[in-house]
Amino acid sequence: MTNLQLILLVGALLGWAMTAVDRHFTPVVAVRNSVAGAVGGFIGALMAQGGTVYAPLNWAIWGGTLAGALICVGLAGFIRLSRTS
Repeated sequence: MTNLQLILLVGALLGWAMTAVDRHFTPVVAVRNSVAGAVGGFIGALMAQGGTVYAPLNWAIWGGTLAGALICVGLAGFIRLSRTS
């Protein structure tokens, strides 16, 4: 259970950090990016470990978490930009 919480926390923190770098920092964007980061981190960790999150934490899980979070936050930003233009 702790693995799942850490994965979600790292993904959410990465999403928030990407929002802090962005010029359009609003609370709605911060929450959306945090949720996108958490979901992306979870999906990335699942893919890196072959469908289980409850395996011991290793570099594959952390790499999958970071990659998934970055991809989902990037997609959320791209969708936001495509809707506003």
